[in-house]
Amino acid sequence: MIHSRAAVVLADLACVGGNQSKISEQGGVEALVSLLDSKVEHVLVNTVNALRVLVEANMENQTKVANSDAVSVLIDLLGTYSKKLQANTAACLSALVKHHLDNQNIVIAKGAVQPLVKQLRNTSSLCQVKAASALESLAEDNPEAQGIIDQADAAKPLIRLLKVWSIEVKEQAAGALWALAGSKHHQQQVIASLIGVNVLVDMLMLKSEVLQYISGMAIIALGTENIENQNKIVAGGGVQPLVRLLRSGKTSEKVLLMVIRVLGILCVGPAHQSNKSTQMEIANAEALITLVKLLRNSKVSLVQVETAICIAKIVLNNNQTQKILSEQTKFTVVDIMHLLKDTDQEVRLKAGMALSTFGYNNTGQQYAIKKAGGLLLSSFEEFLSSDENLHQAHAAFQIIILARVIGDCDQVTLTARGVEMLVSLLRSEDDATKVLAASLTASLGHSRAGIPDALITAGAVESLLKSLFSENDRVRISAAVALGYLSFNRTAERMMLVSCRNTPGLFDALISNLGGGKVAMVFIDDWKETKSVGLPSESLEINGGPPVPTKLPHGEGRRRPHTTQALTSSRRRRQTRDYTTNKRVTSAPVMDSYRNQVKARVIQAMKGKSSGRDTVPNLSRDECSTPVIEAAGVWKTKLLDQRPELRNRLKKMTISEALGE
Repeated sequence: MIHSRAAVVLADLACVGGNQSKISEQGGVEALVSLLDSKVEHVLVNTVNALRVLVEANMENQTKVANSDAVSVLIDLLGTYSKKLQANTAACLSALVKHHLDNQNIVIAKGAVQPLVKQLRNTSSLCQVKAASALESLAEDNPEAQGIIDQADAAKPLIRLLKVWSIEVKEQAAGALWALAGSKHHQQQVIASLIGVNVLVDMLMLKSEVLQYISGMAIIALGTENIENQNKIVAGGGVQPLVRLLRSGKTSEKVLLMVIRVLGILCVGPAHQSNKSTQMEIANAEALITLVKLLRNSKVSLVQVETAICIAKIVLNNNQTQKILSEQTKFTVVDIMHLLKDTDQEVRLKAGMALSTFGYNNTGQQYAIKKAGGLLLSSFEEFLSSDENLHQAHAAFQIIILARVIGDCDQVTLTARGVEMLVSLLRSEDDATKVLAASLTASLGHSRAGIPDALITAGAVESLLKSLFSENDRVRISAAVALGYLSFNRTAERMMLVSCRNTPGLFDALISNLGGGKVAMVFIDDWKETKSVGLPSESLEINGGPPVPTKLPHGEGRRRPHTTQALTSSRRRRQTRDYTTNKRVTSAPVMDSYRNQVKARVIQAMKGKSSGRDTVPNLSRDECSTPVIEAAGVWKTKLLDQRPELRNRLKKMTISEALGE
């Protein structure tokens, strides 16, 4: 009893600021760890709780407890029959490893994951919440731990907890799932897909900031540059809850920024492709009116610039939404130009991105910017010369798109500078830089004329082809999408074809990572023709090809190798004939045939000789000297001499029957 009361007192004292370190200095940690050997339940419950309070947000105490024998004992206590002790132990482990990488690895190495996953299936909601909290702390910012927890199949019981009526349970399950998703885009997509669109939409409608935020982040992971998932989210009713949160005055700034980003992301696919159905859905929900009000009335510059980017994405390459925006709000692109002079560097960078999105393949918006006074290069210079590669990539893209409206520099010079910088970033060692540079290159690949040629000349194709074999999946995907759009340029298409012919597996890597991007059918057709002939890389002995042929003896010939000269182009085969305009040329008359002329003359001669009537005019001496008449005479004589039975048949046959008419 004394031990139990002492543990309670220590826990209460540790809640006061500064007492955690004092208790540790006086040997409190060691004393509490020794009490873990007790067989009395209430002593263990209070001891574990006291340890939790001591290590909470205190790295020194976390390290001291982890280096003792306490971890193994705590893991064993997860298997006791006491629900309260199980819950307290899970909470203690959560506090022990929170934001402490070494402790995370120690606890995982000693086998804490399986007991915690088992506790998720407990009938006690308290045990479920504490186990989810412990798993969240273990997985946070630790990719190895995330993989181990995922292998233990923790996601399924956590997703089941999302369907429990208790908001607290839902919040903790969602937090654990998102910690399990980590920072990798692919892993986030997997977790978001497991949760499902319907559950995510339901989470948006709950009165919980945690659930709203995590749901929004999961939707961002699903919908980023993925038109198929964007359509699923809209079909699942995702737009209305987002617009409702946008209009609500009670929405926190954190959730509001998330909602604005989600609405923008749902409108754009890979390489600045616009999702017109989603754009119209958002515009019809009257979200543009609310967004423009936020842009004009918000006192937070970050909210203003994120709103500007969202509006730009809703009207991107869509005349209908542009018309709705103009009629309902009287918005002009001039309304956001002042953000380029904001005191916050992030706001200035995003303002340039908003302007470049408005001006992307839109000469009307570019003209409006120029009419309002245009832009100055100084607005972008700080980012072009920045030490941050991501800032350089964004700024390079912006000056290429807005080159026509930057008044204090030549358009060609600006474009060349931006292209050169972007291509150099494709060769970066940093994966995040490669992903962004390749994504922006893909967008430029179908912008105004001349830019794809400039990218090719600067060496973009070679750098992107190398990235197809990267270990990072996002690098491979972004490179494949960029190459797909560049393949519509004949020069790039030929370069890609040569590389695919000479490098085994390159074409498969390109197609498998293309995702929602596009690729020129000319490139596909040329590849099929080349493959039907035989690839140089496959002909090598090291790749399983035939051995080098030996020299043949004198006089023996070799078969002519296969080439593409005799092949019919797939492109020509795929072209459909328009029978209304392209009619077949009429064949030459049968009488023009030399052989038929000879046969006709024979029949004419036979008919004239057999019947006493002049059915056929007599032939003149000049006509008999022609090659046709001479051949007819010779042919008739030989034929009738060898086959007398034909004489009667020829007498009865008319000229039309002989010609097959």
